[in-house]
Amino acid sequence: MLEEKIKSDESAANAQKAKNALNSYYRTIVKKLQPVKFDGTQDLQILAKIKTTTPNGTLFAHAFPATWGAKWESGGTQGQGKMLFLRNGRLCFDIGWVGVVQGTSNLADGKPHKIGLRYTKAENKFSLVVDGNVEASGLHAVDDRVGAEFMIGLSVGHSARNVASMAPIYTGSIDDFRVSTAPAQFATAVATMVAEPPTEPVTTVNADGTKNILNTDGTKTEVTATGVATTVAADGTKTVVDGHKKTVTAAGGAVTTVLTNADGTTTTTRPDGTVETTAAPTAPSTTASSEELDEEAQGAVEIEMAITQAETTKLAAEAASALSEKLNADEVTTAAAEQASEAQAILLEEQSLLADEEAVDATLAEEEALGEIAQAEDLLTKTSDVLEQAEVQQKLDEALDKAKELAARKLAAEAARAEYLAKAAEAKATAEAAKAKAIEIKLAKEKAARARARAEAELKAKTERLNAKVREQALKEAIRAARRKNLRRFGCELAAKTEANEDEAEQIYATAVEVVNRVKAFNKSLTETDAGYKPEYIGCFKDPKRNDRDLPHIYKNYARTKKADCLAAAKKAGYKFIGLQYGGECWMGNDFVRFGQYDDSKCSQKCHLEPDTICGGSWRNSVYEVGAYDPVAKRAETAREVSASVEGIIADIDEARGNAAVAHKLADELAYLTGADLLVLKQAAAFDQL
Repeated sequence: MLEEKIKSDESAANAQKAKNALNSYYRTIVKKLQPVKFDGTQDLQILAKIKTTTPNGTLFAHAFPATWGAKWESGGTQGQGKMLFLRNGRLCFDIGWVGVVQGTSNLADGKPHKIGLRYTKAENKFSLVVDGNVEASGLHAVDDRVGAEFMIGLSVGHSARNVASMAPIYTGSIDDFRVSTAPAQFATAVATMVAEPPTEPVTTVNADGTKNILNTDGTKTEVTATGVATTVAADGTKTVVDGHKKTVTAAGGAVTTVLTNADGTTTTTRPDGTVETTAAPTAPSTTASSEELDEEAQGAVEIEMAITQAETTKLAAEAASALSEKLNADEVTTAAAEQASEAQAILLEEQSLLADEEAVDATLAEEEALGEIAQAEDLLTKTSDVLEQAEVQQKLDEALDKAKELAARKLAAEAARAEYLAKAAEAKATAEAAKAKAIEIKLAKEKAARARARAEAELKAKTERLNAKVREQALKEAIRAARRKNLRRFGCELAAKTEANEDEAEQIYATAVEVVNRVKAFNKSLTETDAGYKPEYIGCFKDPKRNDRDLPHIYKNYARTKKADCLAAAKKAGYKFIGLQYGGECWMGNDFVRFGQYDDSKCSQKCHLEPDTICGGSWRNSVYEVGAYDPVAKRAETAREVSASVEGIIADIDEARGNAAVAHKLADELAYLTGADLLVLKQAAAFDQL
């Protein structure tokens, strides 16, 4: 079983490899990746749009070619392979035998996503970008594997027994592949791609049954649970589609309605009140008689209308069911609230009675304490014994304190009683409101039940009519299809070939634009005197006054010069460094930095002859290392690259011409069949009428 699985996996990988070799856009992606380096010597950003439902698969790999796809092996000191792939739906970037960076979003949801891989020399780490957000970062750059090649969508494994141990074949689409090496434009490129409208509508279904649709023109459509769709255009025009009726409201308030009638005609009511009725569209006449096509088109329109009506009725039935369920839940909740409110009101009334009893007890105790106070005060005025007076005074003080305490207790009991009575009244009001709500819900339930019954009955009837119409149309179509087999086959082949040619033409055009730009750049380099130099800028350095210069040798006696001319003179004289000063003075020598270095901002004077270049400042040198100079080799290398690009685009154009020739041949055969089958199709139409 294991051997059979290995053979099966390898066969599938080989088939995918062959398919990718024929995919012109995959070849374009490989061409775009050819100059890419992951070894830390260049800033890099790769962007693409993908769409898949498969959680695992290779997007691209820089590895060794193998019969099953791509071989993943350690290169040791000769560098390591790299691959961008999906694992469990997450975007991943792997550097062989170093590590992996993994994103967080699930991209295998069947929706279009915009992904990217970014590296900057300043940070020396790779980052994964998903739909405009950086989801993960890590891994320092290492040398690329010597001898490795770029492969798109192929299975990546360690051996023929493990053809997909790293990632299997990618199943899905890869579009709009972009490569950039300008870090200042990285964020803008991501934002631009994210802001672009999708190539196909993206639908999000919400928990409440509503839908949000992002359209290809950038507009958004909101669809209610009952199927009413609302779209607002950029100019403020609002379009509402409700079943067979479409209402368009312009930004200024003008309203146009379009109603699709049962017979397929449309009735348009314009803002000025005029009404126009348009006949139902019919299929254009091609190979069969116009009567047959009219009948077929009418049948298709009727079926489409029946489907739309059935779907609308189904949505209405589902909405009625959902409303009924919600009302049932509301009824239970309302009943519970009513019972709770009544119980709370009873409890609060009982508590108010207890508080009332507490207030009565406090009043009686207070009266008793006041009597004790009066008795003590009377006794205090009648006795002359000092000890007895002291004893009576103590009793009087205690009675006064008790009276105060009882008065406060009485007030608290009365306040509690008032609070309990208020809350009880509130609870009774809540219970009454719940009762009223229960009655309202009961009436709504009865109404919803009637609406649900009507919708279900209407849905059943419309479904039966739809099935009958579909059976009738299927019978007629079966008779026609038997006689149109050759016509359909060649037509499909022609359409497929035409579409493939159009896609290939777009890719060839994009590649041709790149080649033209490279040719222009090469032609421009032929006019630049410094095209062969690779000078390295070192920094801004101080020069002393007059007699002792940091770089002692002057070129052309203080005359303003170009950087390239200064480099050429220093190279010819055997000096290692040049200093551009005061707008173009050319100083040179083999040693410098004796007098200190400035911040680069101190060298800010533009060159007189080259405004785009900085030429130091007053007593300040912009110092460059002369470096290598080989303009002939440089231009020869560039010429070879441009030549290879031109040859590639010529080969693509030749291939496209071949495909176009095939398409023309199919068109000729299709035209022949059109004439030959016309009589047969007319006979089929006559047979239908029997």
